[in-house]
Amino acid sequence: MRTLIYFLLAVLIYSGDPQSVYSQSNYHWRAEKRLTENFFDTNPQFMKVKFNYFHTYNIETLIFERRITSSDSVSRICIVKVDTGGLTGDPVYLSSGEFDDTNPYVCIWDYYFTGQYRYAFAVWESKRITGSHIAGAFYSADMGWHEPFIIDSSADCHNPIAVATDSINYSVVFESSGEIIYKEIQARTGSVSYFYNLTSQDTSYCKSPQISDRIENVKKQVSYQRMNSDSTYSVLKRNLYNGNIWSEPAVIAGNGDNRNRGYILSYTDDEPSFESDFSGKWNIYGFYYNTLYSIPEANDSADNTSLVRFFNNQITLNGSLYSDAFAYREHYLNQDRIILKSLYFPKDTVMLNGNAGNTKMTINNGLTYHNYNYLIWVIYNKDSSGNSSLYGKSVQVYNTGISGSGDIIPKDFSLSQNYPNPFNPNTVIGYTITGNHNVNLKVFDALGKEIITLVNEKQNTGSYTVNFNGEGLPSGIYFYKLEAGDFSETKRMILLK
Repeated sequence: MRTLIYFLLAVLIYSGDPQSVYSQSNYHWRAEKRLTENFFDTNPQFMKVKFNYFHTYNIETLIFERRITSSDSVSRICIVKVDTGGLTGDPVYLSSGEFDDTNPYVCIWDYYFTGQYRYAFAVWESKRITGSHIAGAFYSADMGWHEPFIIDSSADCHNPIAVATDSINYSVVFESSGEIIYKEIQARTGSVSYFYNLTSQDTSYCKSPQISDRIENVKKQVSYQRMNSDSTYSVLKRNLYNGNIWSEPAVIAGNGDNRNRGYILSYTDDEPSFESDFSGKWNIYGFYYNTLYSIPEANDSADNTSLVRFFNNQITLNGSLYSDAFAYREHYLNQDRIILKSLYFPKDTVMLNGNAGNTKMTINNGLTYHNYNYLIWVIYNKDSSGNSSLYGKSVQVYNTGISGSGDIIPKDFSLSQNYPNPFNPNTVIGYTITGNHNVNLKVFDALGKEIITLVNEKQNTGSYTVNFNGEGLPSGIYFYKLEAGDFSETKRMILLK
């Protein structure tokens, strides 16, 4: 039986004794900023980065659709730079405005240390007289953006996604008349080096493909939706291995109606995610080591969809560093809003008016600040005075797991829910104290019998983590209790073997 547990998006794991870290609770999402106006701008997407570890980007790139007005029959694909202040410089138009070009996606091979990318590849739908085709454009630092070319001229192609194989070779997956197509493209010439129809043996209608190249022991993984006999959808995946060997389709999500949400970066690999209504409301789920997760502290009475997430993990001489931020859309009591959260930040909200169903949002890869810290942008479109403008909210993310100086200190005592939960056999417990106190952290079984004392020492103001190993203990419910000064709190955890 799959166990549903909270999808806690980042946690400090550090070998050895627990160490002090500085709380991020004083850092809030900044005020909403309008980034474009006087156009009908929609569907923003930050560049997908091939390598996202220990990066030093001071500029990132955003791709989006632009119409002059909402009634225009044609749309252009725009590229613009983003820094810590917002959009910077004039947009570059990748398409001419002759056709209706939509659903853009862009990926890069690598960056210079200055933050300028060296090679990139953009794909989009291009609606023409002959049908909806897939178009692409290649970027090289020596020549800029090359002329667009047609990747597939079939009449009914949609939702292209691309990942980089190397500086000039890219993998593109898209839907074509209810089938899922995979192509490998030599982007300088536009030539196709490999083609595969993932659903040629499937008579059901399939759509909404996603692709990842950051899964252990797999060259590529493609996920997609397949229509069931009752018109609901399941989410499936297929793995591509060396030698162009494909695995058989495997079900990611099959209960209820499901939508493919692609991949979310975890500690080392991408993890598949999806939206499902099997609980009676739409919610966002993912898998981690075959365990099902959902959004922490989400409103279970609301429909929660469209998750975007920043996550960065690094290994340094001082240990492991983690930072995260995420956003999703909540529909509750006939109101739509964007919820912005992170492990330590207070929740923030953006109300969506007008046609909220057209709002799309994206999150960046993390603009470097200093000392391994990042500036995170969540950028989205929303209706405004008859047009659709791009807006953004930003927050400075501090890596957890780093001890040192600073004036960011906790204001309150707190005991966090252990992660993961359920666990087998290891889990991490975090807590925060203020002042200098004797700290006691113990674990008890369901009958109240003490199992182990994890902490029994004097500690100063700060945030701490400690590992608990349940090896040798039976499956069941356990409790852990923190006492520090006048503060006392107990939480429950589940050991599941």
